[in-house]
Amino acid sequence: LMQDLLPVAVPGGRDFLLDMRDCWAGLHKARTLRWISFTNPDDSLINMDDYAELDDPLNADMHVVVPDKLIAMRGPRDLGGRDYADL
Repeated sequence: LMQDLLPVAVPGGRDFLLDMRDCWAGLHKARTLRWISFTNPDDSLINMDDYAELDDPLNADMHVVVPDKLIAMRGPRDLGGRDYADL
């Protein structure tokens, strides 16, 4: 099922397999744990407005993985010898 694999934004490629079934299973688990709610956003532990703002590279490019415990951020990039880069 190589055609079902999803792209990842990790420099150097990936060393794991991920397909749509994994994503659906993750959404189901998040719903079961009440991390997200599609019918009543106020019942979600993850605030979608905050998520959308923090998803922007200009704000943090950060994602909640486990509410109140774990976040994920973009991996390091080669800046070609510069100290910083405006995105």
